[in-house]
Amino acid sequence: MKKTVHICGHCRADDHDCEINKGDEVEWVSDDNVAFSLIFKNKSPFAESQFNIPASGEPVPSGPAQSSGKFGYDIGRQDASMAADPNIIVR
Repeated sequence: MKKTVHICGHCRADDHDCEINKGDEVEWVSDDNVAFSLIFKNKSPFAESQFNIPASGEPVPSGPAQSSGKFGYDIGRQDASMAADPNIIVR
C-alpha cells in the first residue's frame, strides 16, 4: 500500500502521525510550489533517511518500510525559513 503525505509551505504535513504497515510506502508531495528537505531524526524505517521533495509537486516515494516503531522526522524548507517535526508510525 502507498500513502500520500502532502506538505504545505508552512512545513506542515497533512498527516502529522502517518500510520502505515511494514512493507508499505509513503510518498511525499509539496502542495505549495516550495521545495522541502525531509530528514529522519535518529533512525529511518526506510532504506534512506533523507528525502528531497521538489517544488514541482512531483511525488517522492520512500520505498517500503523495513522497521516497525515510531519514527520522527524533520521537514524544512530548502530556503531554510521554516521547519516542523511530524512522525511516521509503522505497525
